[in-house]
Amino acid sequence: MVRVTKPNEIEFNMNNEVEKIRKILRFPITKVLFDEQYEYGKLYLDEKSHLLTLYAKLFIADVQIGTIPYTSNKWGFMYSSHQEESLNWAEIYRCHENEILSKINEQQPLSKTVEIGGLRTLNIKDENGFLINVAYCNFIKGDWNVVLGGANDEVKEYNFKVSITTPRLESEE
Repeated sequence: MVRVTKPNEIEFNMNNEVEKIRKILRFPITKVLFDEQYEYGKLYLDEKSHLLTLYAKLFIADVQIGTIPYTSNKWGFMYSSHQEESLNWAEIYRCHENEILSKINEQQPLSKTVEIGGLRTLNIKDENGFLINVAYCNFIKGDWNVVLGGANDEVKEYNFKVSITTPRLESEE
């Protein structure tokens, strides 16, 4: 049995909700489908009086790339980014492959192939298939931020000598 409170006078705005999710997940979400049986601005509790977890479908263009859990209360929808494994990074990358590859090629022009790594990561390989770098990808302020690093980074070793002079205490004299 799901309990419901009276609706609050908060107005739903889809553009605001999409933008909130874009900022939380750092992916260029273009469309969100919420469960239509639950109204914005109402509090929904499960039989144990815990917030009822709902799932919204996420899209880039017309491609569904996963879901995000959310709850509803008198302030509107509240999102959780703790289940990012439900996002399909391969589909996200496929939708923005040209943009991301151009950013990789600016930084690593000799790379030959790119393979999906973990969420937000791409493995960059040379012509022999050896891993030469890793790209970390986030969508921030309307653009892809691609940072390379982590595989075969140059290791620099520094040796230095430190000498410490301790003051003489009065009792030592």
